[in-house]
Amino acid sequence: MSLDVIKRVTETERKTLERKAQAQAQAKQILDEAQRAGQTRIEAARSEAEAQARQYRKEAEAKAAKRISTIMDETKEQCSALRKTAQGRMSKAAGLIVRRVVNS
Repeated sequence: MSLDVIKRVTETERKTLERKAQAQAQAKQILDEAQRAGQTRIEAARSEAEAQARQYRKEAEAKAAKRISTIMDETKEQCSALRKTAQGRMSKAAGLIVRRVVNS
């Protein structure tokens, strides 16, 4: 082999090693960027899920407060009706007690 051929083979090997090193560096960079993009998407999805959960919780609390208010109103109406019934029966009960005391 001539010296010229040896130089060309050596140069080709050097260039091949350079290209391989560049390809590895580029692959590492692509991988790093993909990981960062994936992490960003995960964080965005988590943030969105948390915001949605807060919204659902807020809606549920509002529904619960409305339901509590309705139940309280119904209970007050029932208590008022029972109170009126009890007051109406109180004079009869007082009369019955007086009659039993007087007749004994």
